[in-house]
Amino acid sequence: MTDAVNNRAREIIQITEESGLSSGKSPSAWAAAAVYNACLDVGEKQTQQDICRVANVSEVTIRNRYPEQRACLRKIESLPSDPAAVVDHVASATEIKFTTRELAGLLIENAEAGECPVDDNPTLWALAALRRASELTDGDCEVKLKSLSQYTEEDSDEISTRARQLRSVLSQIELHSFRVEHQQQPREPE
Repeated sequence: MTDAVNNRAREIIQITEESGLSSGKSPSAWAAAAVYNACLDVGEKQTQQDICRVANVSEVTIRNRYPEQRACLRKIESLPSDPAAVVDHVASATEIKFTTRELAGLLIENAEAGECPVDDNPTLWALAALRRASELTDGDCEVKLKSLSQYTEEDSDEISTRARQLRSVLSQIELHSFRVEHQQQPREPE
């Protein structure tokens, strides 16, 4: 694991132990779930299966433990109430590329100026903006729904729905100008 994953996993364990959530749980299972959560947080790809092999726990155990940890983290590490600030926070935490972050910010600005109610649920709109920006800037969709969904209790379908709504807030001319300014190769919008 990278230092970023290692540090974040230790932080997750400390936070959840201080909250009393880890009491009575298997230490190896708790650590494995923390590593999985940390991977999601920093955007590093590791499967539950990979982590299970190293920790000698079952995938079911990780699947049961990591949502408990995530719920605790959401309560303790609350996100800002401004969608642009949420974009910055998540982008920093998950090491999202600068161009993706910038385009997500532009999507939020245009959505605020348009008819999208971004203030109704700023976290979901910010996550959707990051997802949509990633689709437009990175052919492999650098920002995975699984990583984004960790920041909300909502289903990942809600992020996808809002990302689709953001398709209409950026004109082709604005997208072209953004790409020229950031020297990106053109991609066909979805």
